[in-house]
Amino acid sequence: MKSMQHPKVLPTFLIVSDSGLDLRFLRENLSDAYEIMVSSEAKEALEILKNMAISMVIIDEKTPTLAPTTLIEAIRHISEVPILVITRHLKKKHTRQLLQAGATNLLNEPLDLEQIHQHIASAFHHQKTHKKMTSVSRAFKRLPTATSPSLEKRFTYDEKSLDVIRDAQNNNEALSILFIAPDQESDKLHSLLQKQLRVQDILMAKGKGQFMIILPKTSKRAAYFIGEALQENIQATTLSIGLVDVSETTHIFELAEERLEKAKMEGNKIVET
Repeated sequence: MKSMQHPKVLPTFLIVSDSGLDLRFLRENLSDAYEIMVSSEAKEALEILKNMAISMVIIDEKTPTLAPTTLIEAIRHISEVPILVITRHLKKKHTRQLLQAGATNLLNEPLDLEQIHQHIASAFHHQKTHKKMTSVSRAFKRLPTATSPSLEKRFTYDEKSLDVIRDAQNNNEALSILFIAPDQESDKLHSLLQKQLRVQDILMAKGKGQFMIILPKTSKRAAYFIGEALQENIQATTLSIGLVDVSETTHIFELAEERLEKAKMEGNKIVET
């Protein structure tokens, strides 16, 4: 007796758009590998996300009935699903707003199939990486505070944190890290930073009032925008930021520390080189 073969369940993409051209392009190129659902209304899209297993959301920001940033923020209240945004706007401020609201990445118009596939492949590693980072964050909270003078200026990393970096490097995934130092310590800084971050970002205290932020699926350019937003939106103190991405070096923490020190010497800047 032959065993019954069940049809393969494909990942489901939700496309929020009313553009006939974009919908046709995406359906023609993605429907062989993914189930495609379409909505042109924010309210309907949120209901679909609440009631169905959606693997990815693609938002076309030129849809007249949408406020893209508002929709992204609403999605982030209920889901960690990767979000790609189709956009024609390349201005830094606009890009920063979308990323800070919780977008995973941007798809520039005219749509490019290779870029779409690259972003999809990268985003499908997101949940796994986020779970590992959450575990790393908990591990950091358990680490004892260094008391030796020789260790006071160094940050202790456990093996799990190194695994996160290796995974991103081995999978050719974008991942950036910000080392942050305020010009004066503030008890409120942790909560202020947390409010500014996306749901997938990991915030860790690193001693002496300083912090490290791991930005999964985030290019160096996008991480720079996030750093600028932190400096602009946090008024309680002035921030110096050292920025590094995993493609630059195998000694990512050391390089981030060096750039943070350089940022402090140059006067509360973001140093990325």
